[in-house]
Amino acid sequence: MEDIVREMAVAVTTLTVTTLTNKNNDGNCVSTKNVVDALQAIPDIDEDLLLDACDFLENERKARIFLALDQTLRKKWLTRKLCS
Repeated sequence: MEDIVREMAVAVTTLTVTTLTNKNNDGNCVSTKNVVDALQAIPDIDEDLLLDACDFLENERKARIFLALDQTLRKKWLTRKLCS
């Protein structure tokens, strides 16, 4: 009986970790790597702007908006948000 309970606990833990890791596919979680990759993909982004943007985009709602924007608007949006 203990073995069965232990196996069930391992299965639930594995399922929970897998679910939390994959949440960014359904919009419940923003991947830090995706945000940083998107920031670094902005042409001619100043290092200071990039670092300020990293701090600003720690807010998950703002990070979602940033990632949802067209790539051509991301730098302008960040500049407006950070300079206001």
